[in-house]
Amino acid sequence: MNGLKMYNDVFFIAEAGSNWKISDNEHENFIETKNLIESAKEAGANACKFQVFRSETTYAYNAGNYGDHGDINKLFNALSLPYHWISELKDYCDKCNIEFMASVFSVEDAKEVDPYVTKHKVSSYEINHVELLDYLNTTDKEVIISTGGANWQQILFALGHVELPVLMHCTSAYPAPINDVDMMALKVMYDKFGSVGYSDHTEFNTVIPAMAVALGVHTYEKHFTLNKNANGPDHKFALDPQELMATINIIRSAETAMGFGIKSVKESEMPLHKFAHRYVQAIDDIRKGETLILNDNIACLRPGNNQSGAEARFTYYMNFKTAKRDIAKGQGVRLDDIE
Repeated sequence: MNGLKMYNDVFFIAEAGSNWKISDNEHENFIETKNLIESAKEAGANACKFQVFRSETTYAYNAGNYGDHGDINKLFNALSLPYHWISELKDYCDKCNIEFMASVFSVEDAKEVDPYVTKHKVSSYEINHVELLDYLNTTDKEVIISTGGANWQQILFALGHVELPVLMHCTSAYPAPINDVDMMALKVMYDKFGSVGYSDHTEFNTVIPAMAVALGVHTYEKHFTLNKNANGPDHKFALDPQELMATINIIRSAETAMGFGIKSVKESEMPLHKFAHRYVQAIDDIRKGETLILNDNIACLRPGNNQSGAEARFTYYMNFKTAKRDIAKGQGVRLDDIE
């Protein structure tokens, strides 16, 4: 890898997605959006993100059933976040001191969201949505693009339409099986583009977040819900609030463990370093003018609580030198103690 980033700044996006939909009552659902925002903030996320889409601008007419989710047009209609909520969600995020974000699926969605965000999110299967990409490029805001299910040709296409996007490695399966996660793709993307994020669709685990930090991610996205048993496509694989907090804590711990790449004696190492690091120590009483002889009157030893001598790397240099002062047995022999 061509260098790791050396500071703690992973931007964590708590993906509420469409998990606000818990009933057919709009008021109850809106209250759930606020609860999700509060939960994201409490867990330590930097942003809480929703999804803004409309069936008619996402899927073709009569697109049919997908898996266990039934008619996809009906599902998207049911999960369409009302446009008039957007400004209120932004205000509530501001109140909670967490950034408001939204994934947008069409130019119309993006225009509704644009006044309320500092960055736009493009979901994986919008990576070739040329109209959307071109519009987002005109907003002069950061554009985050997930790359699940995409090949290099499609990624390069997106790069041709959006100036300096944030690319997110992703596996677009819900949940994503561990054997398809391919974390080494993060390394390849990091080496190729110099920066990378990760949109994580795995179920809760402690390994993936730490690996992502070690591989250089600067943005991390994870779905969460307040109730894994609620009806809807994304609840079951999403994190609950406790898992969300645990995941963020793993990332912060991994960031701290990464450090700054400076090999030095750490403050926590100092007591044992002084006690147990090897130095040149007297193994017999040495008189001023006496010749120092390795393993006769000096040796390379750990000083313990005695005064330490020269670092052990000077052992051979000090051999056969003359002492300039009296040195008691056990005490250190320093470089300025020799002629």
